[in-house]
Amino acid sequence: MKLITKLIFIFLTLLAIYGGLYVYSLSQITVPDVQLNRLEDVSLTGFVISGGIIVANNGLVPVKIDKIKYNITLDFNQNKLSDGYISGTWIKPNEQKEYDFSNKINWVPTVSLAWDMIKPGSTTATIRGFVYVADFKYLEFKVPFQHQIDLEEYIEQFATNLLETAVNKVKETVESVGETIGDLAKGAWNGIKGIFS
Repeated sequence: MKLITKLIFIFLTLLAIYGGLYVYSLSQITVPDVQLNRLEDVSLTGFVISGGIIVANNGLVPVKIDKIKYNITLDFNQNKLSDGYISGTWIKPNEQKEYDFSNKINWVPTVSLAWDMIKPGSTTATIRGFVYVADFKYLEFKVPFQHQIDLEEYIEQFATNLLETAVNKVKETVESVGETIGDLAKGAWNGIKGIFS
């Protein structure tokens, strides 16, 4: 009987130690970086921006990341461009993991907004959110993060593609109008020739 009591005591002690290490490791979760890496699907109504949120476990035991919630806002006017949700995974101790995100930015800048964004420092945005690491019913562990990102390169690509699309639409319209006028002139000429024939 004493052996079983000792084994239970050892098990509970180890469980308490692991629990302490786990709680400590929860407090050591950080978000050292957020990276943007590409712009895709540019259209007249916006673009898709993709990147990664880097989460680090600086603790002593593996930690389960439940989810990451975030939003992206323009700094100079606080317009929300997008928000998102990423499912989490386990992160080993002293390991970093990149959680990819991809968001459609449904955004067509007005003339005044485009003018404002030409000014230096107007293309920065902030991605902020929380890494949810544990939910113990009455106690929730979440790590806030906030990183400033510069969208200048992406906005320039968006504006360039937008301009190219607009120029192509105008060109197509002019060509279509030109063909219609040519057809009308040809029809009129044939009509005139028919009168004098």
